[in-house]
Amino acid sequence: MTRICLRALSIVIVAAIVLSMTAQAAFAYSSYKGFYGGYCTSYAARQFDKAAPSPGINWRGNAKTWYAHASAAGWRVTRRADLAVPGSIIVWNDHRSGHVGVVRRVTAHYVYGQEMNWYRFGRVNRFKLRRGHLDRGSYKFTGFVLPKRKKR
Repeated sequence: MTRICLRALSIVIVAAIVLSMTAQAAFAYSSYKGFYGGYCTSYAARQFDKAAPSPGINWRGNAKTWYAHASAAGWRVTRRADLAVPGSIIVWNDHRSGHVGVVRRVTAHYVYGQEMNWYRFGRVNRFKLRRGHLDRGSYKFTGFVLPKRKKR
């Protein structure tokens, strides 16, 4: 009887893991506000909207354009890491499409964050960058989009 219960329990656990992974994959590949699922822009847009006041993301374009487009749409932007807050978007330009990530924490020495599609399509990973060295190879640091509206 105990062996049967353990077997049933293990089947339930495996099923829960598979369902959880399926839900995560569906989230990763779903589009958001016109940004294609699985890309850095859809992930960053979702995360920014959790931290920002309404309307949240209200601009379009490839990742490399987000700094300028967000500023034009009324959002505060900065190149200073000490002004970045959790929920801020970090923008890089590589002269193609660029890349964006989301700031989770800033310390005296590092910027910690998360991004999608850096190592593998649709995969969320963490990053830790030294505050004075925010470039990533050919991806040059552009700045931060803060989840705060400009003062009028």
